[in-house]
Amino acid sequence: MITLSTTVYRLARAATTPGNPAAVTITTNGGGNRYAAWPYGCALISPPAWEALGRPHDGAWSILPNTALTPRRASEGFTVDAAARMLPLLDHTADRSRLRIAAGPVAERLPHAPMADRRPQRRPGMGTRRDPPRLRAAPARPHLHHPRPTTNRSRTPMPTPINAFTETGALLAILSDDPSEARRLITDMSPSERVTFAEQLTRLRDMLSDYCKVCDTLTPLSESFIIDAFSVDHRHVCRTCAEAARARREGEAP
Repeated sequence: MITLSTTVYRLARAATTPGNPAAVTITTNGGGNRYAAWPYGCALISPPAWEALGRPHDGAWSILPNTALTPRRASEGFTVDAAARMLPLLDHTADRSRLRIAAGPVAERLPHAPMADRRPQRRPGMGTRRDPPRLRAAPARPHLHHPRPTTNRSRTPMPTPINAFTETGALLAILSDDPSEARRLITDMSPSERVTFAEQLTRLRDMLSDYCKVCDTLTPLSESFIIDAFSVDHRHVCRTCAEAARARREGEAP
């Protein structure tokens, strides 16, 4: 049975308030491709996976450890608009993220044609090597490749293996407040991998936080609220401002 990968669940769980189920948003782009999105990443859902999940409609869902989906109120999860604004572009080129679940730049709106949906264009002199496979939500092996630099223009660059599993594991350990596991995984990295991982971690931390739209305080997304219930258009606010808004609403109620 084809399901969403365990990695998708773990990444979605890392961005969820402790004690609550992992929240994901199923969203469809203009090209008809479906994604499972969370505040700082997304994964393409293949048609067989969508069928196996019960053909979930666009909206907020809770994803359980066995990858089963249950409906979730929009105020409890991440709205489709919010997920679309933060949907990163998936790509597997050398100048982008080396993580399997890529964390690219934050998109202002849902891209019409993400990079992962575009087949590589063949240029003269590329040889007969097959096009690299497109990213999928559940890869057979958590392993990435990116081109090795070469000065020979007549040859196609051969892929260089990258230990994306170690980097993803270290990131998950850091997000789950497990410093000992993170330290062990980072120790196994080479110096160049540590530098790259530090850069990616900094980008992810930036994407995991946003300024409160009321008091302008930098707040982690896992601790912020989308106060759509307070008639504000999908704005992230900190806990203090959300509680103050709730108190004002309760005070105005008859």
